[in-house]
Amino acid sequence: MIESISSLKNASSLPPQVRRAKCASIAGRSLKEVVECPEGFYVLVSMKLPRVSIHLRHVSIMQVAVWFQQTYGCPIVIHMRDDLDFLTATVKQKGSERPIQFTESRTKAKNMATELLQCGVDAEKTFVCNTTSCVGRLFHTMLHIEKYTQCLHIESELGVTTSNNIGMYAHPATVAAMTQPASLAGLVPSKAACLAVTDTTDEPVWHTALRYSEATGAPAPQVGSVIEEDAPELMGMQNSTLFLADAVGKKISNKLNKFAVSGGRETVEEQKERGADLTLDVPFALYDLLESDDFKVESIRAGYGTGGSGMVNETGATEFMMTGNVKKTVAELVLGIMGPMASRTKEAKDLYKVCSEPRQLY
Repeated sequence: MIESISSLKNASSLPPQVRRAKCASIAGRSLKEVVECPEGFYVLVSMKLPRVSIHLRHVSIMQVAVWFQQTYGCPIVIHMRDDLDFLTATVKQKGSERPIQFTESRTKAKNMATELLQCGVDAEKTFVCNTTSCVGRLFHTMLHIEKYTQCLHIESELGVTTSNNIGMYAHPATVAAMTQPASLAGLVPSKAACLAVTDTTDEPVWHTALRYSEATGAPAPQVGSVIEEDAPELMGMQNSTLFLADAVGKKISNKLNKFAVSGGRETVEEQKERGADLTLDVPFALYDLLESDDFKVESIRAGYGTGGSGMVNETGATEFMMTGNVKKTVAELVLGIMGPMASRTKEAKDLYKVCSEPRQLY
């Protein structure tokens, strides 16, 4: 998807982390074929539930979905996989862990979906559902997909074994069913194309949808990753995750200072002499991924990576930078992206009531 997206209208307005990503589409019909489908298309965002809250990786995926909605006026379908959460998640309790309860997974799905709605969707063209609330709508398509899916594929691609619960074998068919417009009858056109936006960590589950299309001739979705595999750790690691809720207060800055691995040198003298090792530096990697201004990126690369010996600004002056300077700049950048979203909490709760109601989205 990333290579072909540059040919679409208004591609220059894409979030920088999408334009800079190095990954391509997983498979499926071409992006051009999807956006030019006579019946229209919808963007599918199918999310595994994070342990706590949505983070920068989820925000990036939603930014892509919203960009397509704003550019093409297409619907967004947000699918929260509370079934998978119930099958696999645990809850910490009094120093130990217990299996999550059904009601807890459903509540968690609602909370996560509400946070995703803070990313600026058009409520009139957005539908939110979790698996357990819409399984009746999906079941007919799920059965067809399960009929054409072999257990060995699920085992080899997702690492599921006979020691896992049986629901793990059926789960990919649930996600695949969301890519078929027949599952969303009355919401999207009957022959609408599907653009599934995901990240590279979730690729295997989409193979089920693509295999089903190849075997039966059913409409194939376009499945595209928007985050490269080597994206900085702070986008999704458990101890250093930049959550949407962190955009309130100084939490983003504190996490960057505490957890972000630095390639900077230990002393000022060594930093001036050698510059930072940018191959190790997470703050710079985040800045390179998120900053849309190439000149600003190259300025920091010069002032930080070379110890100030590179050209930094338009006047020809150079600027020496230490790790603290870079972390402060990155914190301001992340806050600029996530801050406005975090301020929409109350609005998003009202949006959830609208978006969770099945209705025509076109």
